[in-house]
Amino acid sequence: KVGSFQEYIHAECTMDDISPSKISVDEVHKIAILDIRIMNADRNVANILCQRIPEDPDHFRLIPIDHGYSLRSKCDVAWFDWCWLDWPQMKEPLSRASRDYVLKLDIEADVRMLQERLNMQNDVLDYYRSSCQILKAGIRAGLTLYDICSAILCRNDPGGEFIWFGMTHFLSNHHIADSFSPNYIKVLSHRSWRC
Repeated sequence: KVGSFQEYIHAECTMDDISPSKISVDEVHKIAILDIRIMNADRNVANILCQRIPEDPDHFRLIPIDHGYSLRSKCDVAWFDWCWLDWPQMKEPLSRASRDYVLKLDIEADVRMLQERLNMQNDVLDYYRSSCQILKAGIRAGLTLYDICSAILCRNDPGGEFIWFGMTHFLSNHHIADSFSPNYIKVLSHRSWRC
């Protein structure tokens, strides 16, 4: 690490202190989309700050913090690394705005920025590219974020490997770019095996 950049954010509490029922579907999806893209392996409830929404004081806006286990050269996110994975909002379809946001992501522009500004290495960029491609293909296939994460991106056991790890290595070894078709992702999401 060269260093870190932090900004102070005022918040009433962390997700440790409130129920997910106080959070909108879009707020949960926004955190999940970020964590999927950067394959954050440490999204626990203490790493999500909560700000009360003034217009609706019973509900909260989420602010993700602590991204030290993100954009790594290791492919090892497990189901327990994402606290939001079992929240009910994850099984809801994306809003039109969230869907459009994901489908308009320019992955290669992000890769160039990460390489030029942060000097990220190819293995990190390959995992970033793959996770974003799987996210986009899953959304195109009509899957929920829960389907994409639980069936493809996460390990279900602490020591095992998982589908996308094998997919990533196969595709990079065969120089196949952006080949995560929506139909392929849909088939993978319904399989119970792991690589």
